[in-house]
Amino acid sequence: MASPPFSRRDRNDPRPHATDTADSSRPTPPFATPFACQHGTTLLLLEAGPVSWTLAELRFDDCACSYGEVRRSHYAWPREAAGALLGRLVAADPPQLQETAERLARWAADAEASAR
Repeated sequence: MASPPFSRRDRNDPRPHATDTADSSRPTPPFATPFACQHGTTLLLLEAGPVSWTLAELRFDDCACSYGEVRRSHYAWPREAAGALLGRLVAADPPQLQETAERLARWAADAEASAR
């Protein structure tokens, strides 16, 4: 059975979502916002779920002027998911790969710091 599109959210999911603004006084849990990076027409999203890490790859369709999901993978460990994300960018030029790795490290560090 195919998963629903990455941007949709289960209404029964108690986790806050990036678009939830009704109660901004709630503390933001770590990794509440997915990590996103773009390379050409490809958009990669990394999100921590309650059980696993999800990496979604989307491709921009010029005709439809929207993104379509190419693949979605689930990982048990954050390093595994981060490695898969960076592996998708190996074809990128080295400065862009380095910049993405640094942004990913800052994103993870910020999330862990906010959890304390």
